[in-house]
Amino acid sequence: MLGIVYSINAFLPLLRLGRTKKIVAVSTTGGDPEFVLNTHLSAMAAYGTTRAGSNMVIAKYAKLLEGEGFVVVGVSPGVVDTNATSATPGDEMDSR
Repeated sequence: MLGIVYSINAFLPLLRLGRTKKIVAVSTTGGDPEFVLNTHLSAMAAYGTTRAGSNMVIAKYAKLLEGEGFVVVGVSPGVVDTNATSATPGDEMDSR
């Protein structure tokens, strides 16, 4: 979460000098309460909590900088097949 804050703050002076006023941060659905509730994702509570905080940071910067013509968004790659997201036998994802 703080990485987003530090990065935006570090580059903001240069971005303000440019013509393209866009900031894109990598986000995740793991911090979205609706996604967590719908998928019954009870694991990785600390990760989800920090990602929810990151989503809020992105939203705050979007509102803070919109008056200067900035567009600030978070993009999520969706669920990525890693050890942390691997399906247990019998799960829907197991039929890939």
